[in-house]
Amino acid sequence: MIRDLIKDLVYESISLSQGLIRAKLIAYKIDNSTFKKWIYNELNGYSSSEILPEYRIISCNLYGKIQVPF
Repeated sequence: MIRDLIKDLVYESISLSQGLIRAKLIAYKIDNSTFKKWIYNELNGYSSSEILPEYRIISCNLYGKIQVPF
């Protein structure tokens, strides 16, 4: 089951969201609460109180242009 999931993701036979849904089934089969929580957060978004994983944090420079109408 896991090998099929990896193969389908690598060969792009399924989308990432479909892969996460399949992984969710695996997490429930092996009854791994940490894995279940990670999949839930990836599919539904992290709450503001949740610590984001490092791969979800992107540093960037922000630039803005302020214009006054008069």
